[in-house]
Amino acid sequence: MWGEGEGGVPDGDVVVTVGRVGERPHLGAAAVRVDRRASPLGNPYVLGPATSRGAACLAYAALLAHTQAAGGDIGRHTVVRIGREAGAKGEVRDWDGQAALGALGHLRGLAREGPVRLLCWCAPALCHAWSISQELVCPRAQ
Repeated sequence: MWGEGEGGVPDGDVVVTVGRVGERPHLGAAAVRVDRRASPLGNPYVLGPATSRGAACLAYAALLAHTQAAGGDIGRHTVVRIGREAGAKGEVRDWDGQAALGALGHLRGLAREGPVRLLCWCAPALCHAWSISQELVCPRAQ
């Protein structure tokens, strides 16, 4: 078809999917872990009795947007405040905004080269990796 690049994907389109750590690799996709053990993009909002999966993912989406808007210069107070506003009231791990933006930039570069598969332990359940995927496919205007 016209305007299509390699693999039937239109030129310039970004293909990002989300999967579980340990799954069999998808042919042709760069597999990148985004869990908190392996990546600065890991979700600092920990699930528990006070924090639901939905609240943790919502807080993460807000944190990622705020981190980008602030150029990575945010402190722990901001992370906790965003979590409270989004309903995440449980334990919060440290967040390095500069490292997160660097990792997001690296993923953008990979996504321009070909398909990317983001891997986390909670997928296929609701996962913060969907927020990362959204930023790669439809980046915010900076």
